Amino acid sequence: MSEKYCVLNMKKNGRSDVKGLQDEANRTAEKYKNEIKKERTKDNYFFKRCDDWNSKITEVLEENHIEEKNKSVVLVTSVYSASSEFFEGKSRDEILEYFEKCFEFECRNGSVISAVVHFDEGTPHMQAAKIPIVNTPVEVCNIIPKKDEDGKILMDADGNPVAERYEHGKQKGRIKYKRTVLKDENGCVMTHKGLSAKYLFGNKVKMSKTQTEFWEQCGKPFGLSRGEIRVETQEEAKEHLTETQYKAEQIIKDAEKKAEQMLKGAEASLNAYRDELRQKDEELQQREKEALEMQNTAVEMLCDCLAKKAKQERIQGELQKREDALQARETVLKNREDDLQTREQTYKSDLQSEAQKEMQRYKLGLKSKYEEKYKAQHDIYVQEVQKVVNRANHLDPLPNTLNDMLEKAIVPLTNGKYMKFGKYRQMEEDKRRRYITRDLPNYPDLPSSGYSQTGYDKGFGE
Repeated sequence: MSEKYCVLNMKKNGRSDVKGLQDEANRTAEKYKNEIKKERTKDNYFFKRCDDWNSKITEVLEENHIEEKNKSVVLVTSVYSASSEFFEGKSRDEILEYFEKCFEFECRNGSVISAVVHFDEGTPHMQAAKIPIVNTPVEVCNIIPKKDEDGKILMDADGNPVAERYEHGKQKGRIKYKRTVLKDENGCVMTHKGLSAKYLFGNKVKMSKTQTEFWEQCGKPFGLSRGEIRVETQEEAKEHLTETQYKAEQIIKDAEKKAEQMLKGAEASLNAYRDELRQKDEELQQREKEALEMQNTAVEMLCDCLAKKAKQERIQGELQKREDALQARETVLKNREDDLQTREQTYKSDLQSEAQKEMQRYKLGLKSKYEEKYKAQHDIYVQEVQKVVNRANHLDPLPNTLNDMLEKAIVPLTNGKYMKFGKYRQMEEDKRRRYITRDLPNYPDLPSSGYSQTGYDKGFGE
C-alpha cells in the first residue's frame, strides 16, 4: 500500500498579483489555469472570505501603521492538500475536518484574509492568503572594517576605520555591511511589527522546520506521512548546496562539451557557407552588372517617355485651353440665344395681344359697318312699303288687271337703276325675312402663328 502525504506549498506575491489570485480563489474569473468543474463550484467551502483583497490589505497596513514599498511582498498564498488517495471514500465533513486543522496552522502568524476549500477541481485543496505582518527582530547594518594580514583594522588619514568592499561580482566596489540584532537592557531581542515574507519563509532549514511542524499538527493526526527531509541543520543545508553546485557544474561541463561539438560543426558549416556565399557573391556581382546595364537602358527609355509625356501634356494643355475657350463661347452664345428666345416670346406675346385687340376692334367695326350698310336700304324699303301700304289703305281694291299692272310697274333704285315693282317687292321681302332671321357672322379666330402685315386675316375683309 503506497504512502499518503500531506502537502503544503507557499508563494510570495506583490500588489500586481492580488486581483488575479482573488478571482482564482473566489471563482469570479472568466478563465482559470486549471480545469474547473463549474457544476461543483457551489460545493466550495470558505473558512474566511474577502471580496476585495486590495482594499483589505491597505486597511490592515494602515491599522498597523506599516508603510508599503513598491516591491513589497504584501501577500503570501498557501495551498494545503494531500495525496489524492487520502480523499477517496471520505465524506465532505471528514475532508473539511482535515482542512480545518490546516486553517488553524495557517492562522499561527500573519493576518489571514481568505481561506477556501475547492471541491471543483481534481483533488480537494485549500487555498489560503495572508498578509505577512509579523514581529521581526530589529536589525542594524554596521560597516565591516577592512583588516590587514595580521588581523588589525586599517584606519584612514582621519583615524576612521577603512570599509571592506566587494572585489568580485555585481556588487564589486560596494561597501560590505553586517546585520546586527538589537537587544534591550535585559538582553532580550528587540522586535517591531512589519511586512516580512522573508521571516515566514526563512532559509531552507526554516522551510524544512515549517514542513515538519505542518506534518505534526495537520498530517500526523490523520495518518499522513511527511515527505523526504532534505535538510535539518545549517550544515546539512551547506552540504546539500554543495551537491547542488556539483550537479550544476556537471551540467555546465556537459553543456560546454556539447557547445564545443556544436561549434566544430558550426565552423564546418560556416566554411561551406562562406564558399557558397563567395560563389553567390560573384553571381550577384554579375547580376548587378547586368542590372546596371538594364537600369541605364530603362533610364533612357524613361527619359524618352517623360519627354513624350511632357509634350503630350503640353498639347493636352493647349487643347484644354481651346476647349475651355470654345466652351466659354458656347456659354455666351447659349446665353444670347436664351435671351433672344425670351425676347422673341415676349414680342410674340405682345403681338398676339395687340392682334387680338385689333381683331376685336375690327369685328366691332365690321359689325357696325355691316349694320349701317343694310340699315339704309332697309329704311328705304320700309318707307316704300309704307307708301304702298298707305296708298293701298286709301284706294279701293283694284281688279286683277290692275294688280298685274302694278306688278309690272317700274320702281327706281338708289343706284340709279330701275326694277319692276313685283320683283322689287319680292326681293325686299326676302331681304327683310333674311335680316329678321339672320345670325351674326361667324368671325374667324386669330391664327396661332404669324400675323399678316395688314393686321387682317387672309381672305377676309370688306
